[in-house]
Amino acid sequence: MTFALLMLMTLASSIPARASGSLSDVGSEWYVAYSSHLGNRRIGVLAQSQDGRKVYCMESGAPSTLDFESAQAIADSEMSRSIAWLIRRYQDTKNPLIHAGIGILVHDAYDLNRQNWENAQPEIKVNNADAFVEAERLLQEARNHVPINATLRSQYEVGRRSGYVDVLVGGPDGVNVPDVEFTLNLSGPAVFSSDGKSTFRGTSGSDARRIYWTATGTGDVSVSVAYDHGTVEQLVSSQDYVRFATMKAAAGQTLSFPVRKEFAPLISTAVARRIVNEGDHVLDTVTSDVAAGDSWEEGVEVNALGYYFDSLEHADLGKTVHPHDNESASGYLERLRGLGHEPSGYASAMFDAPKRSVQVSAVSTANGNEPYLASADSGFGTWVWVIDHTKQKALTQEYVVKDVLSDFLEIPETLSIRKVPSVDSSVTEHSATVGSELSDVIVVTGLPGDAGSFKGNAEYGFQADDSVAEVKVFWSGSGDGSDDTPYKPAANESPEEDRHHRLVGAWRYAAANRTIKVGGGAPDMSGKPVNIIAETPGYYVFVYSFAGDARAAPVRSAYDDAWECVRVQGFVESRPESASIQTHAEPATVELGESSYDSATISGAVPEGSYITFSAFSTDSQNDTLNVEDPILDELRVDLTADVAEQTVRSDSVVAGHVGLLQWKATLWSSEGEILDSHELGLPEETTKIIAHANPGKSSKSTNETVDEARSSQADELARTGTTAIPALAIPASIALLSGMLMMSIPRAQRGKWRAGALNPRNQRNLAYPDER
Repeated sequence: MTFALLMLMTLASSIPARASGSLSDVGSEWYVAYSSHLGNRRIGVLAQSQDGRKVYCMESGAPSTLDFESAQAIADSEMSRSIAWLIRRYQDTKNPLIHAGIGILVHDAYDLNRQNWENAQPEIKVNNADAFVEAERLLQEARNHVPINATLRSQYEVGRRSGYVDVLVGGPDGVNVPDVEFTLNLSGPAVFSSDGKSTFRGTSGSDARRIYWTATGTGDVSVSVAYDHGTVEQLVSSQDYVRFATMKAAAGQTLSFPVRKEFAPLISTAVARRIVNEGDHVLDTVTSDVAAGDSWEEGVEVNALGYYFDSLEHADLGKTVHPHDNESASGYLERLRGLGHEPSGYASAMFDAPKRSVQVSAVSTANGNEPYLASADSGFGTWVWVIDHTKQKALTQEYVVKDVLSDFLEIPETLSIRKVPSVDSSVTEHSATVGSELSDVIVVTGLPGDAGSFKGNAEYGFQADDSVAEVKVFWSGSGDGSDDTPYKPAANESPEEDRHHRLVGAWRYAAANRTIKVGGGAPDMSGKPVNIIAETPGYYVFVYSFAGDARAAPVRSAYDDAWECVRVQGFVESRPESASIQTHAEPATVELGESSYDSATISGAVPEGSYITFSAFSTDSQNDTLNVEDPILDELRVDLTADVAEQTVRSDSVVAGHVGLLQWKATLWSSEGEILDSHELGLPEETTKIIAHANPGKSSKSTNETVDEARSSQADELARTGTTAIPALAIPASIALLSGMLMMSIPRAQRGKWRAGALNPRNQRNLAYPDER
């Protein structure tokens, strides 16, 4: 079989031949002329079609005519694409050398008369050797611009919700080919981000062309690419020609990958403090996140809801409740209710991105504003957080399709509500001489009723109850018999020992709600009797301290507490009898809404600047507890006349807000703030009984209105006398325990009443230990 026949078979292909047509001649700017043994010849463009397409000779030595019988496709190959690209590239370029170079490439690839072409080449080179050099240049140019493949690279950008596909069109030498048109097609739940369609038409570049997509659902997506390349065809004539045919698409790579529109938000939480005192806000820190490999959708806000549960007992610790698979938020909360757990506090946190933290404070009602404050009897508490799909915005519901639930009794979310104990105390005598036995009476309230029973929980990090309190006695003075006044206790903190200050002794007592007598032979915790003898003139101060634990706050009385101080002198000076007071509350019984008052008769002359203070505290008829957090009358000062043998003064009238008892207290003070006389709280003559109305319709005013008017009157009176009312420090105290022991009407600057966690408003006498838990 001859070479010409082989070439003919290669060129014929299986595509049917098209109709015949005519050609037109071209000018000398389109070819190079040369002399051949066959006569004058041309190399380059020999003619052009009626549509302007240029044609090149592919049959050396054959006579040429300006018509053709048919057109048939030439098989696709790298060379055919190169020649197609060159013909199209220089279609309108009038340059004989360029077209001679293209003609040489056509003859090399497709000439049907190989021998004639080989004979013609030396003849062309005689005067046109540069045409062959140009042919080499053109072939390399074509290799840099002819596509032979298209590959894809995919990458997620926002979770599996969006990403991109990189399109790279490659040439024969492995470089990216620019300016090649391509088509991308998506199949599955995704669209192209630019127009929301599944087909994208673009042009390649020297670098990858990046096209973004967005998921419309969940599932597998397939993306395929097809790129365009040129083709050539053979014109069958007396001398066959080659011309550019058309652009065709060739299939490139296909990729598949899963997509997911929704995302799974996560929340991690931890309480701000594991130990919270009663009356404090309950805080929690909530942090947003997403599952590994997932991503938060920009512009989507997720609302997390927090539920705080209190009144848990230490036996509940460790009884964690886990959400069930696919359990709804409402179903989970209902299941907790069935287990006896009802939320007492609520909070919410809004997030628009991962790794954002919000500190929230519980409120008392869902969607309310009133703060939730930890109550004294609420024990342990824990938070539960949910992301409820049904309570999200419409946009959020498109992306967050499942509820997110946290465990009940998670360790980082569980805290202890610490009760705040109170200490009322007073030395038996405020003045004594050397050799006297000193003693103190201390009433402790506010500790857990089962104090000492909790053995701690290491898993949750809660320490066991501290079962021990301590009482120390300090001495201060000159030490040499001179004036002791410069060493009178005047600081909150206990002193370091030196020649003017020393620790007399320290004794341990059970930490419980009880009345403690220190000294006078009363036993301490070990059962040994305690006797404290004043051996040196000066000041002796009793200081009570409780270190605190997970369920009770620390508390310590102040070193400069006047009620805990005894002035000891070396001898008794001869001096006039000091003044004393006799008090009486009027009336002894009143109906709810009616007023009462206290009066005091001072017998004996008082120094210039002396005054008397009145206080009134109400008790609850249900449990007999004394309310000193909100006194009805708070240290109302009445100035006295000096050097008068006897005088009587009275307090303002007050109105109690509920049925129970009203306990009055009067204290006589010198101008230097020393106690001249007082009495214990709870004396029968200093008690007013509040009873219910005998006739419910008797009063036209509400009790609250009457109380408000009375307190307004007290405020006016305080303004007139220049006395400031300071809020009382809280202490629930049993009246039975207080009667005959407590001396409670000293102003806040000196009263022997100490409550953990609060500072005295007047001079910060009430010291709270730092919370180191």
